[in-house]
Amino acid sequence: MYKLLNVFLNICLLRAGPQDVPAASVVMVLAVGAYAGISLLVALTSYTLVQAVLWSVLDTLLLAAIAQLGLRWRGHTPR
Repeated sequence: MYKLLNVFLNICLLRAGPQDVPAASVVMVLAVGAYAGISLLVALTSYTLVQAVLWSVLDTLLLAAIAQLGLRWRGHTPR
C-alpha cells in the first residue's frame, strides 16, 4: 500500500507518469473511490448531503468520460 501511495505522490510531483501505476482493476476502483470521496467532502462545504452526493457522482462520471474520450482520441483504448 505504501508503494502505491508513493507512486501517486511521485505522479503529483511529476517524477512519474500514469504508466507507472500497476494495471489492476482494484487500483482503479480505489483511485476512483478516493476521488469520489474527496469530491464529496469538498461538495459538502457548499451543498446539502443529497446535493453533494449528486455533485460528486456527476463530477466523477464526467472525469471518467473525458478521460475515456482523450484516451480514445490518442489511440490508447487498452488503458
